[in-house]
Amino acid sequence: MGVSPSGLVTASRAGSAVITATSENARATVTITVPAPAAPPPVANNPAPESQPPVVTPPPTQPPANNPPAEAARVVARRGVTAGGQHTCALTTTGAVACWGSNEFGQMSDPGAGAASNVPIVINGVSGATMLTAGNNHTCALADGSAICWGANLKGQLGNGRTAGPPTPGPVAGGHSFQSIVAGARHTCGLATDGVAWCWGDNDNGQLGNGTNRGANTPQRVSGTTKFKMLAAGSDHSCGLGTDGRVYCWGDGFSGQLGRGSREATNEPNPVDGDVKFSSLTAGGKHACAIAVNGKAYCWGANVAGEIGDGSKSERDAPVPVAGARSFTALTAGFEHTCGLTADGEVYCWGRNREGQIGDGTRVDKPAPVKVAYGPSLQSVGAGGNHTCGVTSSGVVCWGGNIKGQLGDASVTARLTPVSVEPGH
Repeated sequence: MGVSPSGLVTASRAGSAVITATSENARATVTITVPAPAAPPPVANNPAPESQPPVVTPPPTQPPANNPPAEAARVVARRGVTAGGQHTCALTTTGAVACWGSNEFGQMSDPGAGAASNVPIVINGVSGATMLTAGNNHTCALADGSAICWGANLKGQLGNGRTAGPPTPGPVAGGHSFQSIVAGARHTCGLATDGVAWCWGDNDNGQLGNGTNRGANTPQRVSGTTKFKMLAAGSDHSCGLGTDGRVYCWGDGFSGQLGRGSREATNEPNPVDGDVKFSSLTAGGKHACAIAVNGKAYCWGANVAGEIGDGSKSERDAPVPVAGARSFTALTAGFEHTCGLTADGEVYCWGRNREGQIGDGTRVDKPAPVKVAYGPSLQSVGAGGNHTCGVTSSGVVCWGGNIKGQLGDASVTARLTPVSVEPGH
């Protein structure tokens, strides 16, 4: 039996098969039996119709058949990397996009590529990309200021006016010109060239910031008159760096991730507590972090694994400085861990480390920054659900959880220190 991209099950001969259907939050299994006809007619040696191709799921240690090795090898040199829940994507020097890891919800954009790929797949339909962002199960790119998204869309996080349809890359509705884009668990936000923030997708906790708690499958303008120069999206909250140097957050506040000194949710932007002026920010599962103008890192929110980095595991509902005297040029937050990049290319991480996502060779949680065990300098770094990746001068390295092949090293083995992403064999 074969399953077309539209979901049609086609039987080529008699027999039984178990069909498992998966949505973003549910799974169901049914057994289908096709009896043999009494007098079957002769069958010619005709290939399957092009409209009904057989679904081929490659072994997890092999690249999908529809991406030839020569094409996959082009992703060796990369310009940026983003890590999602259990998948990773990178920009190539030519503006193409390559992804690897989980494909359960179309994160590879091609459901026929199988449930996962542990080596890079070049994404068809995306070219000229200048920026990438990965949510839990979806990915978005910017190309010439236009946003393109693919993957899971149950909450409208692709912004294409639908909550169903194929997971292949498609434009975000509205025709907005964005300078940057960020993805949360099931919502997405884009920063327009005029400094106005727009968000779409899940809004159960007010993370779209438009004064309501109704989800939206097209971009919604974030309330207020504040102009932003940077955005960040967490699981159920969002933050923006204002042109005034203050950080504003909105959405779920149960763990203090809004930084307002309380744990109440809000569906409109509110400034975090304190008088510190910031230059950069990031948001993780239920926490957020920002870099002050002097290079010092501050974090706030959930701290169950030490992701705040202040040496404790106590929640913080207002910004507190990360332990240590070092300065950072960039921060990235995963679900329960955080990493910072220094001016000399060193990476320090803190928080959850059960899968080795801290990169220090252990599985012990770290409530304060520790250096990633990697010699060469890194140009950028991205933290995902339980893995982390960084860009080097020659490619990408990843470390941490790897159950879906999200490290891209042609295995599904967790790595406690950085390993190189395979070029695609």
